[in-house]
Amino acid sequence: MTNILGWIGMEREKNVLDITKKHTEKVAETVDKLENAFAAYVKGDMAVKDATCKEVITAERQADLIRREILDRLSEGILLPPDREDLIHFVKRMDSIADHANAAARLFEFLDKPLPNGIPVKLYEFVRTALLAVNKLEEAIDALSKDKKNVLALCTEVELLEEQGDEQKKELTGIILKSHLDAGIMILLHDLIEAIEETCDRAEDSADLVRVFAVK
Repeated sequence: MTNILGWIGMEREKNVLDITKKHTEKVAETVDKLENAFAAYVKGDMAVKDATCKEVITAERQADLIRREILDRLSEGILLPPDREDLIHFVKRMDSIADHANAAARLFEFLDKPLPNGIPVKLYEFVRTALLAVNKLEEAIDALSKDKKNVLALCTEVELLEEQGDEQKKELTGIILKSHLDAGIMILLHDLIEAIEETCDRAEDSADLVRVFAVK
């Protein structure tokens, strides 16, 4: 993207960027609600956990609607092809964060009993790391138009949080394998952990593209 900031002075292009910011905020909201669901689970409040999982699903659908609106606007050809292509890639990467948070929420709805060996707290900490990564990503995106020098530092923080998530996944897997859980719960936890990890990974992928924006 040659000049994402250069679009700001042009009315139609500014409108696209405004919608893109709205999409970014909705993606962050999706992960924030996922973290709230895990916090409720740690407290043993299954009703709040399930209700908040449904909020995650709703927020992800709203993010999808915004993504479609952005793609519709871009199809009007208001940007040069290279800029349009870069923005499409960015929006899709951001949307994949919400997609995986949604997948985690849908799996989490099936978890309706307490788990042993501190697994709920470890799960919450893992999701918390994903949320922190998305929050830092949001800061980096915001810094593109305000403080480009800080963008790379913020993107590095996203990368470090993703690495922290990898360590948390490894620790969780070890605890779960030693917990003698039934096969169904083991499979559910495996898929849930994978979805949380993908949320972290997609945040790092998005940060890589923000780095490119900052350098260009």
